Amino acid sequence: MPRLPAAVVVVLAAAALGGCGGSKSAEPVPAAPAATAAAYAGSTVTSASLPFRASLAAPTHTPKVNATWRYTIRVTDRTGTPISARITVQIVDPLGRPHPVEYDDTTEKIVDWPVTGVFRDFVLYPADARGVPLRFRVIVRAQGRVARLTYVVTAR
Repeated sequence: MPRLPAAVVVVLAAAALGGCGGSKSAEPVPAAPAATAAAYAGSTVTSASLPFRASLAAPTHTPKVNATWRYTIRVTDRTGTPISARITVQIVDPLGRPHPVEYDDTTEKIVDWPVTGVFRDFVLYPADARGVPLRFRVIVRAQGRVARLTYVVTAR
């Protein structure tokens, strides 16, 4: 089963115990480039500067811990035809550090993963993630451009 990387679990455990509150040593998250957008259930990245559309869909922003949380990524040209792309899927911890997500029941990370049209997978959030706000990020590279999709998740 895909699970959060060990580094995320350690950060989540520290956050749950109050170990990361108020620290000013964490680097701020850089501002998103112009070709990025936040995506929520059912929305699509559409920008005049992008030659393609990318969407991230998931059933809820509050998944249950230790239960499969399924998501779907779609990449099409502007007419809706599926196109080839490369995706990277990450969990961004409360300190702003990205961690790659594992594919399906393997330990292989979804980094620069080739897709055509649609990609589906799932994530299991551990009990340590309960109540901790995380960002589920997908970076889509297609037709020489980049789109970033961000889905805010807080496991319950």
